[in-house]
Amino acid sequence: MVSLTHGEIPSAACECATAAVLESKMAMVGVRRTGHQCWNCILMMNKAGFLNSPRRLVVVLVFLGAAPHLPCWGQAPAQAASPTLSDAQLQRLQRLKEQVDRNASSKTFLYDYLQALEEAHRDAELLALLPRVDLASAPAAALARLGRAANNQKRFSVAAEIFRAALRQQPERIDALAGLSYALIDDGKPGEAIDLLESRHQLMRRQIALLEAYAEAHRAQREHTQALQTYESILVLDPGNRAAQRNRIFTVARLGAPHRAVELAQAAPGLLTEEELITLRSERAAIAARWGAAVDPDAPGRFAATDAALAQNEQLLKETAVSGKSASATQRRLQFDRIVLLRNRVRMQEATDLYESLNRDGVEVAPYVQAAAADAYLHLRQPEKARDLFLQAQSRGETEFGAKIGLFYAYSDAEQHQAAIEQIDKVVAVTPKQIRVYSPLTVADNPDYASVVAIAGAARGYQDRLDDAQQRLEAFRDLAPWNMEAREKLAAVYNARGWPRRAEQEHLWILAAEPRNRAARIDYADTLRELRDWEPAQRDTATLDQEYPEDRQVQRAARLWRIHQMRELQVDAGTGDSSGGSGPLGTREHQIETHLYSAPFDRDWRAFVHQFEAQATFPEDTGFRRRIGAGVEYRVRDWRATAEVNESYDAESDVGLSVAGDWWANDHWNIEAAADTSSNDIPLQARSTGVRGRSLRAGATYRVSESRSFRAGAQTIDLSDGNRREILSGYATQRLITGPVYKLEGMLGLSTSRNSLAGAAYFNPDSDFSVDLTVIGEQRLWRRYERSFAHRLYLSIGQYDQKNFGTGPTRGIRYEHEWNFHDRLSLLYGAQRTLHPYDGQGEYANYYNLAVNLKF
Repeated sequence: MVSLTHGEIPSAACECATAAVLESKMAMVGVRRTGHQCWNCILMMNKAGFLNSPRRLVVVLVFLGAAPHLPCWGQAPAQAASPTLSDAQLQRLQRLKEQVDRNASSKTFLYDYLQALEEAHRDAELLALLPRVDLASAPAAALARLGRAANNQKRFSVAAEIFRAALRQQPERIDALAGLSYALIDDGKPGEAIDLLESRHQLMRRQIALLEAYAEAHRAQREHTQALQTYESILVLDPGNRAAQRNRIFTVARLGAPHRAVELAQAAPGLLTEEELITLRSERAAIAARWGAAVDPDAPGRFAATDAALAQNEQLLKETAVSGKSASATQRRLQFDRIVLLRNRVRMQEATDLYESLNRDGVEVAPYVQAAAADAYLHLRQPEKARDLFLQAQSRGETEFGAKIGLFYAYSDAEQHQAAIEQIDKVVAVTPKQIRVYSPLTVADNPDYASVVAIAGAARGYQDRLDDAQQRLEAFRDLAPWNMEAREKLAAVYNARGWPRRAEQEHLWILAAEPRNRAARIDYADTLRELRDWEPAQRDTATLDQEYPEDRQVQRAARLWRIHQMRELQVDAGTGDSSGGSGPLGTREHQIETHLYSAPFDRDWRAFVHQFEAQATFPEDTGFRRRIGAGVEYRVRDWRATAEVNESYDAESDVGLSVAGDWWANDHWNIEAAADTSSNDIPLQARSTGVRGRSLRAGATYRVSESRSFRAGAQTIDLSDGNRREILSGYATQRLITGPVYKLEGMLGLSTSRNSLAGAAYFNPDSDFSVDLTVIGEQRLWRRYERSFAHRLYLSIGQYDQKNFGTGPTRGIRYEHEWNFHDRLSLLYGAQRTLHPYDGQGEYANYYNLAVNLKF
C-alpha cells in the first residue's frame, strides 16, 4: 500500500488542495475546526483521476465529513465517536498489524498501518506505536499522523515534540505547522503559537489552515480584535468560507457588539443554527440590559433600555419554547438574564419567583444570578435568604463589588451586627484605593473604595455607635469634600444624633452640587418633616414618589408622610398602691390621660380632645380629678403651641384654660413654657378638701446629642387655699454604653420645693430637697425593620431631705417592655416599686403603667 504524498495531488488542483491540507482536514474530523469544504478542489481531483482509487475516495469523503462541525462560541466540540468499522475494515487492520509485527525492520508497513489507524480514528492505538518510530528519520507525513493522534489524546507536549520533528524535515509543511500551533494552544501556550506562525508570515497569509490556527491562538489569549482581523483575511482568500463567516460572527459578539453579530448572521441565512441565532439575540438583549444598568439611576427614562431588554428577553424565551428547546443552555441563559433584568427593573417579586422556579427544577444557577436574586430578596425584606444567597454566590467565585456590599446589608437587616461590621471592614481591606495603575499617568482613584469607606462609617451608625460613625465620616468628608455619598451618610448620622438643622446644611450642600442626587433628596425630605417644615416636605416627598415609586426609601418616606397625615391617639394610664401614711400617694390610686388628635388641617394645625382622670384613696377621704378639654395644636418649623379649654365632669364645674409651647432655638437648645388656670398638678389629697389651683411652668433643655443632655425647669402652683408651691428641678443624662442591642445610661436628678402655707390638710413640706441617681439598662430583644421589642430596667438610689423631718433614703426599681408593632402603633407597659420618706416615715409604693400610641 502506498501512502498519499504531495506528488500524487494533481497539479491542476487549486492552491488549497494540497496533500498537507487534505491530511490536516482529515485529522480534524470531529476534533476542532470546520474543514475547508472546497468543491472546486474535489471536482478537479476527480477530473484528474485522483479519486479513481477507492482508498483515496474514502479519504476525500472523510475530508468532506469534517465540514459541518463548528464549535459554538469558540468551545471545542466533543470529539467524534470512532466510526463503526465493517468486518472488511477490521480484517484489513488486522492484516496490516500482522505485517508490521512480522516485518519489524520494514518501516513501510508501519507507516501504512499508521495511516489506516488514523483513518479508523484509533488514536490511542496509533500513538502506542510511537516508540517504534524514529522521529529523526520517519517521513514527515507519518510524524504528522502521530502528532495529530497525540493532540487528540490530549498529550499536547508529546504532540508538540512530534510536530517539531516533522518541521525539521519540512519547515513549511502546513499540517505540521497547524498541528504544532494547536498543540501549543491546548497546552496553554498560545503566545508561542502566535510567535511560530508569525515567523512564517509569508506562508501563513496564503494558507487558510494556518490563518485558522492563528485566529484560534488570538482567541485563546482573548485578543478578539486580532482574531477578527484574521477571519477577515481568511474571507479575502475564500469569501465563501463558512467557518470563517461563523467565527467572525461569534468574535464580533465577543467584542461586545452582538447587535452587529446578529446583523451578520441575518445577512447569511442558514449560516447559524436556530439555537445559535437565539443565543446571539439573547446576548444582544443582555448587552441592552447592561446598557440599561449603566444609565444614570436618577434619570427620568432610566428604565427605557431595561424595559426594551426585558421585552426582547421575553420574546426569545417564547421562541425557545416554541422550538422545543425549553431546557437548552440558551433558554437557561435567557432565564438567568431575566432574573438580572427583573432585579434591575425593581420587579423583585418576579425575580425571586423565577429564581425559585429554577431551583425547584434542579437548575444550577450561576453565581451572578444568585447575587441578583439575593438583591431581590433583600429588597423584599427577606435578609436571611439574601444573606445565604450572597454567601453561596461568593463561595462559587462571585467577586462583584455590589454583591459584597449586599452581603453587608443582609447581615445588618438580619440583625447580625458583628458579622455586618466584619463584612464591611473586610471589603474595605480588599478594595484598592486606586485603579488603572499602569503608569503614573493612568492612575485613578477607585470610586468603589470611596463608596465602601463611606458605608463602613455609616455602618457604625446603623448599630447606634453614632459618635464613631460621625468621626469616621467627618474625617472622610474633610479628606474628600466632593464625595457626595460620604456627605449624605454623614447627614443621616446628624439626623440620628438629633441635629436635623445640621443635617439640613449637609443636604443643601449636596443638592447645590448635584440637584438630582436621589439619596440626598430622600433624606432631605425626611429632615424637613422632622423640622416640621411641612410644605417643602410634602412637595419633595410627592415629587420623589412620582419619580421613583419603586425605590424602597422613597416608599418609606411616602409612608411616613401618609402616617403624619393620620389621626393620633395617645393613652397614658397607671394604677398602684402604697403603704399609706402621711404621703401624697394614697393607699390606692389610678390615673389615665388621653389625647385624641385629628388629622392635620391647613397643614400646620391639629384639633384634639384631652381627657384626664385620677383618683386616690386616703385614710380620711378620696381625692379625684376628672377633666375633659378640647383644643388646637399649631406646629411649624422650630415652634409648637397648644391651647385648650377644659372643664371638670365631676361634682363641681371648673372651667379652665391651658396653653403651652416650645421653641427649638437650634439643634441643642429647647425652651418650653406652659400655663394652666385649672392645673392637673394639684395634689389629689388637696382636691379631696376642695382645693383648686393654677400653675406656670418653664424649662430649658440642652441636648448635646443622643448620648448626653441637661435640663432645668421651674414651676409655680397657686392653690385656692392660699398656698404657693414653688418647684425647681433638673437632671443630666449620659449614655455609658451604646450598641445595637445593649445600652446603659446614667441619670442624675435634683429637685427642691417650698410651700408658703403651713399646716395644710395635705402633704405640704415647708421645703425639701432630693437627689437621686438612676441607671437605665436597655436590651433590644428583637427587631425586624420598623417592628421591635425591647425591655428596660431602672435602678435608683437617692436621698430626700424634708425640713423639720431630716434626711432619709430613696430607692426605686422599675421594669418595662416596649413594643413597636409598626410605624403606627407602639405599646409600653411596666411595673415599679419605690421607697420614699414622707414626714420622716418611709412609704413603699407599687405602680403599674401602660402607654399606647396609635395613628390611624
